[in-house]
Amino acid sequence: ENTTVNFEVSLGKKEIPVKQIAIPNIFYFEQTQGVVKVVFTNQGVETVVFDQEVTTEDFPIVLDLQGTGIGTVDVYLDDVKDSTQEINFDEGSN
Repeated sequence: ENTTVNFEVSLGKKEIPVKQIAIPNIFYFEQTQGVVKVVFTNQGVETVVFDQEVTTEDFPIVLDLQGTGIGTVDVYLDDVKDSTQEINFDEGSN
């Protein structure tokens, strides 16, 4: 008697949103191959999600990214930053 029981009702496992991005051909002029590196930053954590030598036939490079809130994608070509893209995981599909 007089026992307190605390409990929490789970709504199940929360799904982490996935966004798909496509990186177009970023080669310059007559360049036909190079090393493309994609760095994804989300919640302060940086992750290299792609780092390969590619040719023009490999574009677009399509990647599925999983995260929460706002994330950024930095694209490098031969170790030089080419672009930065912001992704909002709280919005609907990309």
